[in-house]
Amino acid sequence: MQDSITSAPEIMEEHEMDLNPSITDKQAKRASTRSFELQDTRCPDPNEVDLLARLIYQEAGCDWIPDYVILWVGSVALNRVNSDLYPDTLYEVVYQPGQYEPAITGSIERPANERCIRLAEALLTNGSLLPPNVLGQCGWPTGSGVYATYYDAVVDTTIYFCTIG
Repeated sequence: MQDSITSAPEIMEEHEMDLNPSITDKQAKRASTRSFELQDTRCPDPNEVDLLARLIYQEAGCDWIPDYVILWVGSVALNRVNSDLYPDTLYEVVYQPGQYEPAITGSIERPANERCIRLAEALLTNGSLLPPNVLGQCGWPTGSGVYATYYDAVVDTTIYFCTIG
């Protein structure tokens, strides 16, 4: 039996990227019930799966955060790897000075949970779910515009997914 995870592409298609206002709780609940099977037979590098899983676990791995948000956090890292504005490897992107708080504080060394491992594997197998110019993800707007937001009512914060260029 293959693992199932939330399908961010279906969510993005369903909402036609009407995401500048944050995703509502109703939409997030609906999103958490959708799933898809891994579609590609390529096997991603286990070290990259582990690193991406630890990053997304530390950045957004709380139980209440919907899968699509966690996938978007990982997608930002993958977009950076593919951008001329950032280093060329996942390791270099994650550990680039001043970029990811878990790398700065050392919390990235903590192991990821199974959910984040599955989501990281899906991302590395199928690729980023966000447009290539979505290169920022943090607690405030950055770059040239806000692509989407997610409001976390549990801790009363917003995650901004921002474009550059």
